[in-house]
Amino acid sequence: MKENVKLLIVEDDEATNYIYAYTLRKIGFKGKFETVENGEQAIDFILGTQDIPGKERFKPDIIFLDINMPRMNGFEFLEELKKGTQDIPSIYMLTNSLNPEDRNLADSHKEIKEFLGKPVNEDTLKRVLSENF
Repeated sequence: MKENVKLLIVEDDEATNYIYAYTLRKIGFKGKFETVENGEQAIDFILGTQDIPGKERFKPDIIFLDINMPRMNGFEFLEELKKGTQDIPSIYMLTNSLNPEDRNLADSHKEIKEFLGKPVNEDTLKRVLSENF
């Protein structure tokens, strides 16, 4: 696994973010990763519109994007990101939703590489990272 991989996790649940951080360390992830709590923070993080205290800004190679978040959901984030840049990283949509409309909407966005249940387990995380790097 390359050491210069940059991963952004957009997820409003603190416990889920802890699981991702733990799993990344467990599989020996050597790249950079940050978490933000909603789509607005993710836009600020990626496009540099505002500083986010305690976050080291970088251009992510991969985004794990939750659908249901306060203030700006995953789909709203994606629309704003497309307005702000043409350089879209690999996006993996994450959800606990059983609503088939969410999957259909995700499938309609060519920027979304895959629709995944959350939290992402160790094997899926390894696979996603190896497919991209």
